[in-house]
Amino acid sequence: MVVTGQLMSSYSQSTHNKQRQSDSQRYAPFVLLAGAQTLTQNALRAGCACAGRYGHYMKQKIFVLLAVISFSSAATELEVSTANISCIGHNQNGFYEYRVGLVLKNTSDKEITLISKSQGGSKHYDDPAVPTVLIGNVNELKIDGVLIVPDSAELGLVTIQPTEGAQVYEIYKSRSPLGQKAKVGYHATSAYGGRFNNWQGVVTSDAEDIANYAACQP
Repeated sequence: MVVTGQLMSSYSQSTHNKQRQSDSQRYAPFVLLAGAQTLTQNALRAGCACAGRYGHYMKQKIFVLLAVISFSSAATELEVSTANISCIGHNQNGFYEYRVGLVLKNTSDKEITLISKSQGGSKHYDDPAVPTVLIGNVNELKIDGVLIVPDSAELGLVTIQPTEGAQVYEIYKSRSPLGQKAKVGYHATSAYGGRFNNWQGVVTSDAEDIANYAACQP
């Protein structure tokens, strides 16, 4: 995880946390997703007849493009204390479905507001043998150019005090099986111009065994 401010000294002592710091540095650029999505949507409105399909594709791929951008997040304010991922099976459209769950713990000395309702997932291969599945995200909606702001319940906003945690779930769909192990992570951007003051950044778990692995064999 990326370390900020007064938390630097306490977290630099642990090799385990150094690994998590490294993971967060790799994935921190993805927290710029919201801005990139806005640029993509504007370009699509300019004249792509297949905007709906192409826009969905770009949302899935924009993470990779953002890897060239440097971004710092307060990741050690939050950690993945529990992670699990299990295969549900194939759906009727041929996707492999996985149930992903996280417990995010506040490791800072202040309260943190989280968006706990995941709005999608994405897969990345930092390690060719162990994919990372990131859940979370915020997809802002505009209708006729008007930003539609959801209420806090729709976003699942939750405020956690130091040492407290929150749960995040997602059904992740993949066109290819993940394998026997995967890292699981959470990422969030500044939603709706920062009006909800939600935590922003990326945190990931260590490699986890995928439960019911056999159900997702080709």
